[in-house]
Amino acid sequence: MSNNPFAGPPNINPYASPDARVDSASSGNPLLVPAIFLLILASIFVLLIVVSLPMQFERIRDIDTSTPEGAGEMFGSVASLVVWLVMNLAIVLGAIAMIRSKSYGLAYTAAIFSVIPVCSPCFVLGIPFGIWALIGLSRPDVKKRFRTDPETAWR
Repeated sequence: MSNNPFAGPPNINPYASPDARVDSASSGNPLLVPAIFLLILASIFVLLIVVSLPMQFERIRDIDTSTPEGAGEMFGSVASLVVWLVMNLAIVLGAIAMIRSKSYGLAYTAAIFSVIPVCSPCFVLGIPFGIWALIGLSRPDVKKRFRTDPETAWR
């Protein structure tokens, strides 16, 4: 062994990419950053929906349902609120699944929902994080991380 205090570990290329030097099994969760952003954005959107409910109910109450147009408008208003709420709650649960590396199916569904512009948390703000999550979820090491628990394995 050399007495040189500046000598690095043997057989390690200092110019190699960080992925080549670090074992992927010992590294952190690659879905952590997109999952946190999706969790924050979807939580904000759910909060906005809940806060706007009294105003939405007031608007829905004023719709004239005696005409087909009014009935359609009321149905569309209620359906859109329910769909936005359910999809963003699914994104929240999927982001938590990404952070915990549990339920690959729920995590993948949340990433798909966040890429759809109408369903994305805070409309288009969630799209880049959904794409990032989809790319991360397609990696073999991430799939392996989800499959380590046989109860939550997705096939």
